[in-house]
Amino acid sequence: MNCEDWEIIKRHLEDAICKTVQEFRDNPSDFLSENDIQAVLFAELRYQMRHLRMRYDSSCAKDKCFGESLDVSRVLSEYQLASEGNCDIGILCGEQDVDTLNLWQRPCRIGIEVKFWQALEQHNWKEPRGLHGDVAKLQRYWKRRDEKGQPFTGIVILFVHPGPRYSLEMESITGREPGVDFPENGVSLHLVTPSGHWWNKVPALQA
Repeated sequence: MNCEDWEIIKRHLEDAICKTVQEFRDNPSDFLSENDIQAVLFAELRYQMRHLRMRYDSSCAKDKCFGESLDVSRVLSEYQLASEGNCDIGILCGEQDVDTLNLWQRPCRIGIEVKFWQALEQHNWKEPRGLHGDVAKLQRYWKRRDEKGQPFTGIVILFVHPGPRYSLEMESITGREPGVDFPENGVSLHLVTPSGHWWNKVPALQA
C-alpha cells in the first residue's frame, strides 16, 4: 500500500471516528449496546470510503458464487483477521494477496474493535470485559503483518457511559497527548467519555 492510499484512508477514518465520537458525546443515551456504536461507525466508514474499493480476482478460487471478477467494498464488519479471529470492522488492503483466495480472509489494513462500558455496569470491575483481549488480538495480527514487512493499524475505541464506577485510571492507558491517534503502523487505544476523547499508542507486543 502506498503513502497516498494511507493518507486517503486516514482522512476518511479520522472523519468517521470523530463524527461517531461526537454523536456519542452529544447523546450517550442513544447508545445502549456496543452494536449501536458499531452500526453508526460502520455506516460512517462505508459512506466516507464508498469510492475506496478493491478489485478481486476469484478466477482461481474454488468458490465463484459472486463470479470471477469483483469490485468490492474495503469496509466490512466482523471480518476475519487470519487465525486471530474476527474484528468488529475491517478495512481491507488495496492489493490482492496471492497467499489466500478466500474473499472472507483478505489481508486487513485497518482493524477496529469497539468496546463499551455501560451506565448499568456499576460493579467494581478493574476494566471492561474483553478490552485487553481485543488489544492483544490486534497486536498479534500487527506482529504477523509486520514480520512480512506489511503495515497494519489496529484501533480499539472504548466508549464510556456517564455514571459507571471504575477503579482503573483510564488516563494511565490512554494518555492525553494527541499525535498517535491514527498511527500508520501499530495499535492505538482510544477512550471516549461524555467529557473528552483521549488516545495513546499501545506498546508493541513483545516477542
